[in-house]
Amino acid sequence: MLETKDLVVGYGNVPIVRGISIVVDKGEMVALLGPNGSGKSTLIKGIVGLARVFSGEVIYEGTDITGVSADKLVKMGIGYVPQLNNVFLSLTVEENLEMGAYIRRGESRVKEDMENIYELFPELRRHRRSKASNLSGGERQLLAVGRALMSKPRLLILDEPTASLSPKAASLILSKLVELKELGISILIAEQNALKTLQCSDRAYILVSGECIAEGYSKDILSSEELCEMYLGLKSMI
Repeated sequence: MLETKDLVVGYGNVPIVRGISIVVDKGEMVALLGPNGSGKSTLIKGIVGLARVFSGEVIYEGTDITGVSADKLVKMGIGYVPQLNNVFLSLTVEENLEMGAYIRRGESRVKEDMENIYELFPELRRHRRSKASNLSGGERQLLAVGRALMSKPRLLILDEPTASLSPKAASLILSKLVELKELGISILIAEQNALKTLQCSDRAYILVSGECIAEGYSKDILSSEELCEMYLGLKSMI
């Protein structure tokens, strides 16, 4: 579904992540983990065309999309949920979802798909006429995910979706992502909430200071005392 090959990404003339190679297979949920400043968000932005790619490749469904702009990637089936400023606060919940379907304007099934979003996220249905500015942090994140889903993505990329949320709201977001994976949507997620993300994901890559220092099945990383304690601040789950 998605592959990066020796990707070097940064801003201006400064590379932040160096030589990162990752793979997301169809139907997988893959996590990017690591401490603050490890390069997770920069890597995500490089993949979706929002940061400078100095070298390397981004391959999506067999096509080289290195440097392709974010709006074009949406049309190719990639949904992106940024960490900040990911909803239109002055618009209602329903209007936000309609904006997510902007590239599908004129399609007859948009309203039907919106109802499907409300089925998946019943928390949004009762606020459908409310402005996004009136939602809680967790509800805004659900709306951001719902907005991305309205473009009918095959791959969903999320940057720190549980940041600054309560433990309850964070658990809800991650459980909803598992549901999406079960519906056949591939997911790449950058997260600091290492424990819960590893419990939900299939595989993970650990980034430290812009480099990938470990990768593997999530259950294996959880059972590694060295990886958990040294790089994720966790006790191993052995």
